[in-house]
Amino acid sequence: LMHCTDADCANDLVHNCTWVNGTICTKAPDPNCDCAYTTGDVLYNEKMCKADARCAWDAANAVCQHDECAAGQAGSQTCGAVNQRCVDPTPAPCTDDWYCDCVPPATRDPSTQPGQAVAVCVLDECTAVCPTCAGTTCSDANQDCFDPKRTLTSVGDWTCTCRTPYTGVAVANAAVCQIDECVDQTCATCAKATCSDKNQTCHDPDKSVLSDWTCTCPPPSSQSAVAAAVASCDFDECTLRKKTCENAGQTCVDPDQSV
Repeated sequence: LMHCTDADCANDLVHNCTWVNGTICTKAPDPNCDCAYTTGDVLYNEKMCKADARCAWDAANAVCQHDECAAGQAGSQTCGAVNQRCVDPTPAPCTDDWYCDCVPPATRDPSTQPGQAVAVCVLDECTAVCPTCAGTTCSDANQDCFDPKRTLTSVGDWTCTCRTPYTGVAVANAAVCQIDECVDQTCATCAKATCSDKNQTCHDPDKSVLSDWTCTCPPPSSQSAVAAAVASCDFDECTLRKKTCENAGQTCVDPDQSV
């Protein structure tokens, strides 16, 4: 059979070929009709395309196309209503495959797929680039960034958290990181039981600095050891008790000042 044109079908009076639904030139009722549109023919595709008011026939490329995101189209209207951008991955052929996508810096929630019309958008201020985002604030301070609520309306709530063994957290800023080496029992530089085992008192003068804790002797000795060491608590008891000996005309001697 020959490929049909509009004129072929309209003028085929001998075999009584007629249009069916305005798109197909059929053989009925005469099986000898010598002209027909068939599925896959360019002319058939063109006829089907022109029958769909949404679509436009691209004669140069012989494809039926429709920009579903063009102004006034369903995709453009639906996405625009929720402040998202319309994406039409295949404007040719003419198919309903448009979807809405998030406008940067927001991103599509990874748990959702593009198949749905309206996207579920999230804004992770720890990874996105925006005026309220963390950027390198946390990483520059060797801290971890966390965005507790990744919605488009919850901004400026990201936090920087200190890394172990330090503690500290701050909202929308770098944290002040501290560690009390006299209290903490996990860090490599912590005092642990070093002071207490010797009946000494531990003191950490600067909780932002490591290995600066000291052990201090119990009264009446006031000696201490700096830089993470046990103090030497020698004490001459005659300093306090020599009067007892002097009143008896004797000399005070402390033979073991470490006791």
